[in-house]
Amino acid sequence: MSHALHPVVVLGAGCIGLTSAIRLRERGFPVVVLGAHLPGDALDATYASPIAGAHHLSFADDDDWRQRSLDGSTFDVLWRESEDADAAAKIGLLRLVQTEFYSKGEKHIRFLEQLPNFRVHSREERPSFADHCVSFTSLTIDPTFYLPHLVSRFLALGGIIQRVPVLASLEAALHHVPNATALVNCTGLGSRDLKEVLDKTVHPVRGQVLLLDAPWAHDFAAGDDERHPASSPRDLSLPGLPSALH
Repeated sequence: MSHALHPVVVLGAGCIGLTSAIRLRERGFPVVVLGAHLPGDALDATYASPIAGAHHLSFADDDDWRQRSLDGSTFDVLWRESEDADAAAKIGLLRLVQTEFYSKGEKHIRFLEQLPNFRVHSREERPSFADHCVSFTSLTIDPTFYLPHLVSRFLALGGIIQRVPVLASLEAALHHVPNATALVNCTGLGSRDLKEVLDKTVHPVRGQVLLLDAPWAHDFAAGDDERHPASSPRDLSLPGLPSALH
């Protein structure tokens, strides 16, 4: 395949890879996305994006200004894309009210205070099991619709997407695009096995996902046990909640 002179090569065609590719194209860089799995493929456990319950929620420490900035920029993009509720639903975006409950002396992270409609609930408002409670407006994403949206945007910007076999190393990407000027690794779980990376700290964090048809679910509540349902414009995803099914 013919590529532009000295493109940036993005490895991985999930939400992170495609979004990174779009940002690079918007800044004028020629970009080629390489992926063993592409949006529209049959479901595969090694391609997380199409089956993830995607919800914007920062976990940045209060003094981690770099991560807070990245999470804030991501939120701003999604917020702009979701201004028109009907148009947003077509690409899988939904604004919703999120309520967070805390116990055992835990408090909210400072990042949440910059989100729309943030407020701390009074003792009278919060349930008896919660020592602290906040709510704010956030966003949730249905990747089934958002991934094709990202592909369309990237291709409209003149980007190139190429299917390749699973790469054993970053160097292997140069066999497909030998004139690459830079490689951007967005392989997610694939980083466990890339020769130059071998990041064994990357691993799936959920088990089975139960998907419910619940278009009425426009509120989201989560406790400090880290089990977070994710509502989309059409469905409600319950990740890793076996006890709820007994």
